[in-house]
Amino acid sequence: MPTPIEKETGKNRVLSYTSHFDEFATEVVLVEDFEGNARLAINKLKESLQTGNESVHMNIFLFSLIAKATIEQKVKLWEGRNNNYGSEKVEAAIEAISLCIDLSDPIYHAQSEDALAALQKYESFIVSNELEEIFNMDVTEKEADRRIMPVWAGEEDLRKAENLATKTGNAPILAIIMAHRGIRRGFDFFYDYVSKTGNPESKAWLVRCKDRFPKLTESEEEFLRRESKGREIVVIGPPEIFYIFRDGEKKPINRLSLAKNCFSKIVFGTTRNPAKVIPIPISFKR
Repeated sequence: MPTPIEKETGKNRVLSYTSHFDEFATEVVLVEDFEGNARLAINKLKESLQTGNESVHMNIFLFSLIAKATIEQKVKLWEGRNNNYGSEKVEAAIEAISLCIDLSDPIYHAQSEDALAALQKYESFIVSNELEEIFNMDVTEKEADRRIMPVWAGEEDLRKAENLATKTGNAPILAIIMAHRGIRRGFDFFYDYVSKTGNPESKAWLVRCKDRFPKLTESEEEFLRRESKGREIVVIGPPEIFYIFRDGEKKPINRLSLAKNCFSKIVFGTTRNPAKVIPIPISFKR
């Protein structure tokens, strides 16, 4: 396995990135199944990082399950904030998402020692902030998501990252990755873009886009608005269709387009003065 190459970019360095999704070609989706909770996913990831027995692709898959549980816990705490949960617990769950995003970097760049350290930091934070319910969350996935992980997914993500880099002039981005189905491909695209541009100022965030609106707290919205300064805003996710009833009729809605409009007209701008938000569709083949 090649070692990531560091690129000099002023005071910071950017790791060269090559997607691991195409290493197994058509066989890759056959390994994508899991039954159990987030605690089991963490233990399996830890064992893999310590022994090297699993592929980087499987490590990414296990990481995505841990991220899924972390995001779901934040949404649960936020939606119940007026009942049993206080704002401090919600903010702790948001910080846990940040630590998950920190973990993605060494996982995707196949740096086992750094990944183990980041995973330990994440676990310690969960325990010290009494967020252990995350560990018990069921993250079972019985079969591969072939619509999100088609053959040569990495090649497709690289092409899209290169196209975006051309459009933005290699500017830094704020990549909003739609959970849960956008997690694996979203970070693949993000690290492709960072590597291609050599710009270390790009940032990523995970957002649960469920039902009609992104599940964001007020503090997350404020955080994203701050992080958007000097960065192009990008929303990454599958352009899947869901249906709503309006005026007595069943109408199809594109989830990615809806998320893009919400971020453009509510989070970062207004209906009269929408912010520029670039949608990046991930393969979604029915």
